[in-house]
Amino acid sequence: MQADPRRGVVVPVSERKDDAVKTVKSTGGNGWVVDDEGVYRALELLTLNGVYASPTGAVGVAGALKAEHKGDVVCVVTDSGLKSNLMLPDFKKRLTRVPDDAALERFMERLG
Repeated sequence: MQADPRRGVVVPVSERKDDAVKTVKSTGGNGWVVDDEGVYRALELLTLNGVYASPTGAVGVAGALKAEHKGDVVCVVTDSGLKSNLMLPDFKKRLTRVPDDAALERFMERLG
């Protein structure tokens, strides 16, 4: 049985859910639920830009990508991926190597 690195991201019961929802609504904020594919997409994007994050640390970026924000966006990557490679045996084959800046631009356009 392999460890699932996203298991720590799933919070089936939140004791402060009502407080969180109230704060988001009162500040005009938003929230998005992201799936595994969204987290992997965020991990790929971060890795290609030199940020080695864990799946948990990439959730904020996954949410921003899902929200399709345009313009300046700040995402806090809260966890490194130093141990994640041990838990993500399929992650290496999902990475795309980009040889130069032009190829990176084309890749980013495909991501949307």
